[in-house]
Amino acid sequence: MSAETLKEPNVCYIPLSDMKRPIPPTLDEEKVGYLMKSISEEGQQVPIDVLKAPNGKLYGFGGCHRYAALTRINSDKVLVRVRNATSSMMKLYMGASYSDDQ
Repeated sequence: MSAETLKEPNVCYIPLSDMKRPIPPTLDEEKVGYLMKSISEEGQQVPIDVLKAPNGKLYGFGGCHRYAALTRINSDKVLVRVRNATSSMMKLYMGASYSDDQ
């Protein structure tokens, strides 16, 4: 994972395209609009928690409004907090759709 590391452990910038979003979100469009404006003016302030699977891929399950805002303003990077996950954890989140060799 190529990343620009920040002061807090496990918090870094990654390419937006490196983060997988397996669960389609339900969005509050007003909140997305507010975040688009805020992120455009001040940058992303709060990292999105992602799980790093044993296969090395990064999966985001929260932060759907921040992710949508970043996507809509054509950001090329996202601030994340990376947490390592085991195969059993990934299967708990994703069920049979997860495989270590995906």
